[in-house]
Amino acid sequence: WSGRVVVFAWSEPHTLHSFSTHSGQTDAKWAGNSASEVIVTGSDDGNIYVWKVPDASTSEEATPTLAIPSLFWGEHDDSVMAVDVQGESTVASGSSDHTVRLFDIQNSRPCSQATFPGHTGPVWTVAWQPKSQTLASGSQDRTVRIWDSRESQCSQILRLGDPVFHVCFNKVKPTEMAISKEGTGVLVMDLRQPDTPLHTIVRLCVCVCV
Repeated sequence: WSGRVVVFAWSEPHTLHSFSTHSGQTDAKWAGNSASEVIVTGSDDGNIYVWKVPDASTSEEATPTLAIPSLFWGEHDDSVMAVDVQGESTVASGSSDHTVRLFDIQNSRPCSQATFPGHTGPVWTVAWQPKSQTLASGSQDRTVRIWDSRESQCSQILRLGDPVFHVCFNKVKPTEMAISKEGTGVLVMDLRQPDTPLHTIVRLCVCVCV
């Protein structure tokens, strides 16, 4: 809730960086892969920032800095609840204003046809399908929407009966996704067979990652 982001090293667990980013609850994702030096953050304050993270092996005392110093996006009309990054350039964001937006962080501007309306409640989670232009968004409106970002169209709607907290794709089997929703734990679903979950897991925590 403080807007602070902490970067950990898993090989020898310790904190590499801890830095303040926003004035409210914050979501953070690496851009690109695990070797990337860029983190994207979105927050209750309605803004999205792009941070350059120094290599801790050569500059342990260095603090992450804004990669685009003059840039803060206030494109959403309400809190930014979630962000995810496709490759190293395209950021998807979900907001309490019920929309999903795309931003091009290489060009420092919103992508063309960047707003995806359709949800009727706050969008709490967004996730890119691995190596694809397909995006999933989950909402308090009890649905997961699947978007074709190239066509700026919703291609599929999963009606789940409960608010959706978190979605993520299986990196090995990209048509499969895990969905954390209120009251009934985690569903593992295949988008090719959306009517029947592959697995149902009793929820131990709100957020999941595959």
